[in-house]
Order: sequence, then C-alpha cells, then structure tokens
Amino acid sequence: MFELISANKSRSFRLMLFSLLFLLAVGYLCGWMFGIYYLGENLYFFPSQSGLAGLVLGVILWLLLRIYAYWGATSSLLGMVNAQEIKEKSQNPQLFNIVDEMCIASGVPLPKIYVVDTDAPNAFAAGPHPKKSVVAVTTGLLRKLNRNELQGVIAHELGHIKNYDIKFMINAFAMVAAVTILTDITWRMIRGSTGRSRSRSGKGGGGGLGLIILVIALALAILAPFAAQLFYFALSRKREYLADASACVFTRYPPGLASALRKISGDTSPLPSSKNTLMPFFIVNPLEAHRKSFSLFSTHPPVEKRIAVLQSIGNSFTSLEDYNNAYRSCMNSSGSVFSKKTVTAVNEALQSQPVIGTTFQSEEPAYATREVKDMLFRMNNYSIVNCSCGTKIKVPPGKEKTACPRCGKQID
Repeated sequence: MFELISANKSRSFRLMLFSLLFLLAVGYLCGWMFGIYYLGENLYFFPSQSGLAGLVLGVILWLLLRIYAYWGATSSLLGMVNAQEIKEKSQNPQLFNIVDEMCIASGVPLPKIYVVDTDAPNAFAAGPHPKKSVVAVTTGLLRKLNRNELQGVIAHELGHIKNYDIKFMINAFAMVAAVTILTDITWRMIRGSTGRSRSRSGKGGGGGLGLIILVIALALAILAPFAAQLFYFALSRKREYLADASACVFTRYPPGLASALRKISGDTSPLPSSKNTLMPFFIVNPLEAHRKSFSLFSTHPPVEKRIAVLQSIGNSFTSLEDYNNAYRSCMNSSGSVFSKKTVTAVNEALQSQPVIGTTFQSEEPAYATREVKDMLFRMNNYSIVNCSCGTKIKVPPGKEKTACPRCGKQID
C-alpha cells in the first residue's frame, strides 16, 4: 500500500499548511474586527495592530495544534468514550490474539488496545503515526461478533493505521478544535465589549458600525467551525472503502467484515458519546447507520454499499483487482478505489504473504458474554481463581482469602 501511504503523508503535510493559512486568515479577520469594534481603530481595510495581533494568535494556536495533535488528541478521543486500556493478554486472550495476527498480516506495529464499556458494537483506531497508535473496541462488539467478524473489524482498523489515515484524521480533528476555539474566543471578546464600545461612537466603535461588526463576528463564529466540520467529515468517506479493501488483503475473507458491518449497523444501542467530532473515527457512524444516500454531513459512505461490495467479492478474493471490480459493479461506475500501480505492487506482496488466522468458526453468544465479563473484572483488578470443584470465583482487590460459594472451601 506504499502509494496510499505516500499519498496520505503528502495530504497530511498539505493539511498542516492549509490549517496554518486558515488560522492566519481567521485570526487576522477576528483581530481586525475586534480592533474596529473594541479599540476604535480607523484603519478598516489595511493592516492594523489588532489584525497583526490576530495573526500572532493564529500562529500560536497552530503551534499548539501541532503539539495537541501529537500528544493530546488521541487521549481526548479515548476520554470522550471513557476507554480503558487492557495491558495483559490474560484479560482477553482472543482479542489480543486477533490483533497480533492482523498486525503480522499487515506489517503494522502492535498498537495499544482499549475497551469501551458499552453495549453498542463499534470500534475505532487513532494516533499520530503507526508506532503511537491505538485500537479501541466496545464490549458490545466483543459480545455480539464471532471471531471471523471481529477479525474483519480489527483488520479494517489496522488498515487505517497502515495507510496513515489515523495521522491525517488526527490532524483534521485538531484543526477543527483550533478553529472552534479561535472563533469562540473572538465572539466572547466582542460580545463582552458591547457596552464599552457603544460609549465610544466617536472612535468608530458604536452605532451602526458596531452592529455590523457584531453581525460579522456572529457569522464568523458560526460559519468558520461549520466549514471546518464539513471539510473534516468529507475526509473520511472514501477512506472507509480503502480500509475495507485493506481488511480483505489482511484476512482474505471479505464475508467476515461484511457480516460485522451488518451487525454493527443494525444495532440500536447508544454509544457513551455521540459527539460529531468523534463519529468519523468509528468503523460505522451510529448516527447515520441506516442512511442509504449521501449528504454533505455524511462521515461515512452508506453501509449498505460497503456491504454490497464485500458480498459481491464473496470467498473468491485473490487481489485488490477483485475489490476494484466489485466496487465498479456495485457503484455502476468506471472508477476504482486503487490505481493499477497499487494493485500490481500489493498483488506481488500477496504472493509471499502467509494467510493468517482465519478459522471460519462460530461462537456461542453466552461464551462471548462470559469472556467479556471476566475481562471487565480483570480490568478492575479482580482476581479470577478456579476452585477444585470447578467453580470460577471473582475475588475483589485487596482480599487475601475467600470461600467457595459452592463447596465452602477456603482459597488463598
């Protein structure tokens, strides 16, 4: 996928440059309006001290944005859904094994694994680069999906990591946050200075001009974050097809991911956070899971179309060209997801790549539920011990002895 990786790195650089220019423009405009309305500056159409101060503020925000994108954005995303890291393989052996298998198949470094305690099945990946990435899954996903389906979801998320989608999306997430903060600061400053400015009408800050500046500030406060959000949503749409295709390469089993997408999109359980800024990261946006048509506010392509592409491939996946053909057929289009150069390069790599871990097994829901419950107890520092009578006992942290509720035997 070298062509995709190179393209995403280039897009990330262009996004950083665009965010700098955008913040400089918004910062200057905010400072210019504030100078006219609050300070009574008369240079309405030329550089002013307040406008230059706005430029400085834009640069500072951009630098903070870069720091935040690398060190803080991923933690913010995890905090929005109260995700907890699972550090030991014993906490969920199957999940660790699947992630490890797919990392071997994809060539991605092993990411940190997080679990979100919610009944809604979903997953996402994030991070500034593959070596500092995370994969988060919900307990509902672990309970409701069998191994083949879970493998497809993990492969999809590792596809985002391998293709550097995570870096691009984290930068976009940070840019939206910076634009929102800058416009919010400007609006609050101008709104708070209303009374004082009206008393300075002789300096150009009151009367009709003051009302005009207020209207412009309000429009900026609304439209700038709105435009940034639309740009942010548009970034992730085609990337979902790319990640689906990557999952096919890693698992060689498209029906597993198709079945997972059907279960996830058909579930009505609410996520702990429904913030729009988080939705582009999930494998399926729960707020638009049943949408069948495109809109400007869409963060993902319609799930039914993604499933249709995967189903049309079936068990016959041998190369990326299979995905391209299925995509063209389902979309009634002459376009494709991958270029011929990428298809050729990946197909050559597939010839020497081992098939990893697909066992095509089903699992009893009750067994999966018990495994998830045991994992949650371990995450809360409970010890799980087995009595000689066969009873599994969950011991609270700090308790040195316990009695078996079945046979009464004392256990250290």
